[in-house]
Amino acid sequence: MGISICPLSYLSQQEIQFGKTLTLGKQDNNLYGDIAGCNWALANSQQKNIPKAEAFVNAKDGSEIIKHLGAKQVLSLDASDYEECDFVHDLNKPVSKTLYNQFDTIIDGGTLEHVFNIPQAISNISKMLKKGGHFIGLTTANNYLGHGFYQFSPEFVWRAYTAYGFEVLNVNLCAREEQPPRFHSIPDPDVVGRRLEIKTSPSRIDIMFTCKLINSKKPVAVQQSDYSTKWKKA
Repeated sequence: MGISICPLSYLSQQEIQFGKTLTLGKQDNNLYGDIAGCNWALANSQQKNIPKAEAFVNAKDGSEIIKHLGAKQVLSLDASDYEECDFVHDLNKPVSKTLYNQFDTIIDGGTLEHVFNIPQAISNISKMLKKGGHFIGLTTANNYLGHGFYQFSPEFVWRAYTAYGFEVLNVNLCAREEQPPRFHSIPDPDVVGRRLEIKTSPSRIDIMFTCKLINSKKPVAVQQSDYSTKWKKA
C-alpha cells in the first residue's frame, strides 16, 4: 500500500482539512523520485502552503506525504503490528469505543478490498470519524482480480456509504498506467435514473472517492438503485 502519483493528485484536490488523520494500513511513498509527475499531481492542489514536489518525493513514507498536504497528525490502524502501526484492530470486528469520534479524516489506501466483512468495516469507519469528518477511499475497481477479496464499483460507493450516514461528495475512476492519470467523474446511478455499466481498458482501474460523515447510523438492507426504483413502481 502506498501513495503514488494518481492518489497524490486526487488527495491534493480535495477541498478538506485533513486535521487528525488515520490511515487504514501504513502507507509507503510510491512516488519513486518522479519530480515531473509530482509537479503535475500538485498543479491543481486545493491545499494551501504545501511544499515543493521535492519534499513529496523525498518523504520517508505516506504519512509524511499526507502531512505535507496539511494533516496535523497521521496515525495508522492495521490488523497486525508487523508494520508497527499505531492501532492494532481487525476491521472485520467492531472497533473499540476508545476510537469513536477521534479523527477528522480517514484514508483507505488499499485495505478494504482485503477485509471480508465490508459492512462492519464501513460501520467502524463511520464511528471513528468525527461528525463532519471525511473518508477518502483509494482502491481497486477493475482489472486487478485476485489482489484482494473485492473490486469496488461506483454504485457500491454511492449506495453503501450513503446507507451508513455519509454524503458522497465525488466518485472517480482512474487508469493506473495512464500518464498523466486522468480522473473520470462517475455520477450517482440513482440520480441518473439508470444502471451505469462501465467497460474499461485492460489497464488496472482504481476508484477514488470522498465522503463526508453526516450521522453515523446502522443501515437497513442496501439495494442496487435501479432495482429499488423498479420495485417501488411495481
